[in-house]
Parts: sequence; C-alpha cells; structure tokens
Amino acid sequence: MENLHLSYEDVVYRIPYRNLQIMMKDKLHTIYGEVDHEVDSLDEYYRLMGRENPFKKPSEGAGDSQSEMVKTSE
Repeated sequence: MENLHLSYEDVVYRIPYRNLQIMMKDKLHTIYGEVDHEVDSLDEYYRLMGRENPFKKPSEGAGDSQSEMVKTSE
C-alpha cells in the first residue's frame, strides 16, 4: 500500500481490502509509445507524417508540400 501513499491506519481500519485492491489496479502507470493524433482529412494526415499525399491531384498546391511538413516524433 506504499504505492498509494496511505497510512497504516487507513489500510488496516478505514478502507476495506476489496477497495484497496481496486485502488491498486486503478493506479496510474507509465506508458510508452507514440502519440496518436486525430486528423480531419487525408491531407492533414500526410502532412503530419511528413509525406506527400499520393491521392492528391497534381493541380492542387503543387510545389508547396515541402513547406507544410511537420515532424511528429516526440
């Protein structure tokens, strides 16, 4: 119960054992991995990924895709 920062009195007399088990399960833990980003369109997705949209028509914004590239790895 040290992980929950509870006193001896809380653990033994005040909080039922079943609740203590639930509290231990619910305790926050560190996660690892990449951050997911919610996007509204394919153009935004490919811009975040740092790639050119292969489905984009050549007449739409030709030449300015390099200036919109965003690095997403954190």
